[in-house]
Amino acid sequence: MTCMHKPIQVTPTLKRSDLPFAEQLLLWGIRMWAYAFNQGINNYETLNKGFCLAGAKGAHEALDSIMSVFATSCLGIININCPKCEYVTIDEHRIMGAVAAWQKEIVPLIGNAYISSWLPPAALRIICLPAHQLAKTLKQGNLNISLRPWLSEFKPENRAILSIYRQNRYLH
Repeated sequence: MTCMHKPIQVTPTLKRSDLPFAEQLLLWGIRMWAYAFNQGINNYETLNKGFCLAGAKGAHEALDSIMSVFATSCLGIININCPKCEYVTIDEHRIMGAVAAWQKEIVPLIGNAYISSWLPPAALRIICLPAHQLAKTLKQGNLNISLRPWLSEFKPENRAILSIYRQNRYLH
């Protein structure tokens, strides 16, 4: 039997509260990690407790690895809102779309396509193991992420120019 998954409708006015619990949890984890990174604080235990309470023990470790790769290797800027923000950014949807694709195992590397424009090839290879671990851990906890419609790729005209602006800013 083929299981069809309807993609979530991504709009600029989609609110965090409109997302199912699993996606709110993942978004919370992404935002909390980015907030802590930018503030220079450690919230590892908070993330651990949050994911454990939701039935996804160990998800915080995989999320930490993924976000660390973004923080150290990202080309350009990923727009991740602060934890209290009401609206979901397109970039946050791209990350959740990648997790959904890895979770559904549609095509082995389709999840990478959501994030490949942000990472050089070596970083993309590094992110694969923790990405699949996160997807698997969430799935085992019955925390299923919805597919997103294909989002247009960010294709820089010139990577040399882009490298000048290689800032790792996560919060608006």
